Order: sequence, then C-alpha cells, then structure tokens
Amino acid sequence: MKMMIIRKIKITLTIFSLFILTACNESINEPKYMGTTSHFLLPAKIGNNWEYTRYTPDLGSSDSALVYKNFNSFGLLLNSDVTQQSIRWEIIDSIDIKLNHIIYPSYVFDFYSFDQSKYVNYNKPYWFGEDGIYHMGIFEKGGDTLFSKGLYIPSNITLNSSWNGSSLIRYNGIFTSKNVEERKCISKNEIIETPIGKYNCYVIYTRENEADDYTLYIDSYEYFAPNIGLVCKVVIDIVPDYEILPNYRGWWRIRYVYMINNYIVN
Repeated sequence: MKMMIIRKIKITLTIFSLFILTACNESINEPKYMGTTSHFLLPAKIGNNWEYTRYTPDLGSSDSALVYKNFNSFGLLLNSDVTQQSIRWEIIDSIDIKLNHIIYPSYVFDFYSFDQSKYVNYNKPYWFGEDGIYHMGIFEKGGDTLFSKGLYIPSNITLNSSWNGSSLIRYNGIFTSKNVEERKCISKNEIIETPIGKYNCYVIYTRENEADDYTLYIDSYEYFAPNIGLVCKVVIDIVPDYEILPNYRGWWRIRYVYMINNYIVN
C-alpha cells in the first residue's frame, strides 16, 4: 500500500514537472512585444493627415553643387506656373510587424495623390519606439511587401550629429532596404513660410545613393514643426563637386517639393 502511494506521488510529480517545463518553453518561445510612445515631431494617431501641394520646378545648376544655408538656398518660386499635384499623407491603420521574434506595433501611413483612388499605392509602417521613429518597411495593396527596421528620427536629436538610418527603394522592380549615406538634423529653428502660416522647424537632412548610379546622390530636406508634423520637403538630385574631376564643381536639380496646405492632427 505504501509503495503504491509513493508510486502515485512520483507519477504526479513527473506530470507536474512536465507541465511546468511545457509552460516555460511556451513562455520562452513567445515573441517579445514592444511598446509604443509619441514623438514631438510627428503626432501619431489613426486619422491624422497632412495635405500638400507637390511642385516640380525646373530648377537647379549645371555648373555647381548646392551649398545649403537655409530654405532660400533653393531659390524656389512656387507659383501657378510650376507643375502641381495634390498629395495627402495619412495614418490609416495599425499593424503588428514581427522581425527576429520581436513584434513592433506600427502605424500605417498612406501616401497618395487626389487624382488616384485612395489606398491604391504603397503604404509605409512606422514604429514609434522609446528611442525614436523607425521605418518598418513598405507594402503595396496586393503587391510587394518588405518589412525591415531602420531609424528615421531619434527621440533625442543632437544638432549636426549623424545617425545610422535606412531608406526603402524599388530597384529592378523589387523593394530593397539600404543604409543611407548620411542622416542628421541640420537646424532646430528654421522658419518656413507656407500657404497656411509660418512654422519654426527642425530640418532633417538625408543623403542616399541613386540605386544604379553611384556618382549621383539624392538629397532630401524635411522640415518638421513640433506637434504638427512634416510641413515641407525638398528632394534634389546632386553630384557633389568632389566626385568626378578636380575642376568639376558638380551640379544639382530639384526633383520635387512638398508644401503643406492643410492638416488634421488629434
């Protein structure tokens, strides 16, 4: 009788031990779920949206590279004679993105023009982490998808101090993630005048290689007003003066300009 009781106790302990091990293994195998926070340069909430006029001015220089001092360095005249298009940037959804056994709850930003149906273009998810805003990839409705993590804007921004970042491009028909050449904040108090008012902006500068031409760079200047978001963006093609010949002074040309004309931020 005593032996039977001891045997039952051993069996019970074995079953209990297996249960504990199974529970521990399941806990270990569960992905880590990251939290989210806010960022003072880009208010994140579903429904927030920013409307822009997209200009494509025929402007640049064929005998010198751009030396940026402030917004006036571009020499822009954004009037009715310049080709225009209406653009909206909108937070339309949220999505959990799993990378390397970690889940990042991200906001989905849609970027589309008013002459196209909503949501037909690509979407970009962003994760708002404790240490900054991260690009989390790109996907198309019914098309290509690429999830990857790269720092867009850090939480603590030091003037003229570069940080490691990434950009997403389509190369040979396939979405690709690559590191940028440089990304940094070049001003924390530049005044930008828009059709809806003047804004004191942080200027985020990014340089990246053109995918199939390593003498040509794409430089972007993004102007963020705290607690409002992106109010202006200028993108240029540029060949710096040191790239080709000692006497060659480079060239640059504007690709496009986004200038805000309306926004809704909650």
